[in-house]
Amino acid sequence: MSLYDKLRGSMGFSIDYELGRSMSTLSESRGKAIFQGCKNYVVKLIACKPGPEGGPLVECGFFNGFFYNDKEPLILTCGHIDGWNGATSYYALLYHGTPMEQRLDVEFIKVGSETGPQQAPDGTWFKGHEPDLALLKASGQPAHPPRPFAAQVTTGDTVFVIGFKGKNEAQLTFDQGIVAYRGMQEMLLTGYAENGFSGCPVISFDGFFAGMVVGCDGYTVKHTKAISAEIIHSWLQGGDAKFPGFLS
Repeated sequence: MSLYDKLRGSMGFSIDYELGRSMSTLSESRGKAIFQGCKNYVVKLIACKPGPEGGPLVECGFFNGFFYNDKEPLILTCGHIDGWNGATSYYALLYHGTPMEQRLDVEFIKVGSETGPQQAPDGTWFKGHEPDLALLKASGQPAHPPRPFAAQVTTGDTVFVIGFKGKNEAQLTFDQGIVAYRGMQEMLLTGYAENGFSGCPVISFDGFFAGMVVGCDGYTVKHTKAISAEIIHSWLQGGDAKFPGFLS
């Protein structure tokens, strides 16, 4: 071993260059495989409202969403899509930007909202809120529906986010980051963060669903804010009407 390598080793730097290249290649190939396996489940959700003086519908908003169940054509997205900018109707674009593009009708079947006054353990009352989630049913399903498997991630884990960054963007954006913060309900992820990413799926390094982006947090340096798969599963299974959740 050269004196230079010994010095680097004593300072805590890795000197196994081949291992470093192997780990980098593994991460890159894993990411490509996950992108290819998940990209067809992501959809664009377009919000529309009546035009001036009751004219034809005009587009007034854009969100991401994704299919998550292999039995029913169900799409998960953010709850704040409901009524966005006065929207009264919505549709989904599947395989957007490809020769297989389809326009699907969608309808809301569950939306997170205020749950009314609730009492805390100390006796005080507060206004309860459900997670920022919405469940829609589409008029069609991807040719190869997703398997509804999910996994927990924790601080420091590598995750991937897949989605469209804008209404007029035909190409999907794929970003890799780590879980920077893991709370009871939400996670903060490093990497690309814009408000248009709301509704994008968060995928674990092993290719399982881990959460959903609901926005971004911060001003100068933004973090992607996401709801964990466990919270989404509990929301889907909660209440009088239970909807398909995730498998572990």
